[in-house]
Amino acid sequence: MKNKSKLKKIKEKKTTIAKFPSQWLFVAKEEVTARDVKNALDDYVGIELEIWEAAGIVEVVLSDGRSIDFEQTEVDLHDAYSNEFLAKQQAKALFYVTIHPDSADLVTPVMQHVLGKIAGVFCGDTDDFSPFVRGEKKEKATG
Repeated sequence: MKNKSKLKKIKEKKTTIAKFPSQWLFVAKEEVTARDVKNALDDYVGIELEIWEAAGIVEVVLSDGRSIDFEQTEVDLHDAYSNEFLAKQQAKALFYVTIHPDSADLVTPVMQHVLGKIAGVFCGDTDDFSPFVRGEKKEKATG
């Protein structure tokens, strides 16, 4: 009996990981730049940061060697449905975020750390914008 339960848990875990997309959006409720995202992560332990400010790109290298890439873009997803979603989220800045799905356990805490300093939401770059990673802003990112 125990083996069946364990197999079921493994299967559920694989299904969960498979549903964690590699393409995300970071919808900020504040006017922020790549520099602000980098500053929000300066005190996060266990990562390395690199910024290409002119390009609006921040690379976050995780402890497993994989990365999270933030790329700032205009607050316009070029279709009415998506732009209505951005309006509901009170978007003032928008970043495309690329991750490796196998790093989900390391990525989610980084996303929540950013959300502790910059008001907004991370959502999948999917048809229904799911899944969501939400957080609560606790302090201002300084720089």
